[in-house]
Amino acid sequence: MITLLALSFVTSFLVSVVVGIAASILRLRFVSALRERHHETWESLGSPSLTNSSIKNARALSRFIRDGEYRSLNDTSLVRIINWTRVLGPVAQFAFVLAAVLLVVSWVY
Repeated sequence: MITLLALSFVTSFLVSVVVGIAASILRLRFVSALRERHHETWESLGSPSLTNSSIKNARALSRFIRDGEYRSLNDTSLVRIINWTRVLGPVAQFAFVLAAVLLVVSWVY
């Protein structure tokens, strides 16, 4: 039982890390493409980047993505990137929570 829990924990944790990294890379690609191809929109979001990530910028970018405003840019490449990010982010979060639950369960048993 413990071996199965340990294996499940490790698998869930690794999935969360790999998928989380993939989602982060896609989000960075989105911000980079937004800066290059839709500069005015990028500036209106506070010029988000890896080094310029204030809470205000992060909120504006998250709202832009969450509300689907990115679709109004009519850029199929950006839409594809964000659609994948919107799928991978929750998958990574779920895998991380599952890993945490499995870790706690393995401590109890």
